Amino acid sequence: FQTNVLGTLLSLKHEMRVMLAQGSGSIVNLSSIAGQVGVAGASVYAASKHAIEGLTKSASLEGAAAGVRVNAIAPG
Repeated sequence: FQTNVLGTLLSLKHEMRVMLAQGSGSIVNLSSIAGQVGVAGASVYAASKHAIEGLTKSASLEGAAAGVRVNAIAPG
């Protein structure tokens, strides 16, 4: 959970700082299908990937006005 969520959060924090200042950029976060539909026996993993999707959606809204795109891919 710390690697998936905290690692993505800290990376996003520093990437957004630079990209907002320059007025453009693109960030791609890694999620998983588990973050969308869940997986039996992997509740903590699914929760961490669901958190990534929430972070991505919020950061996308925050960066849009400054020309920063934030997306997630969810291999599955």
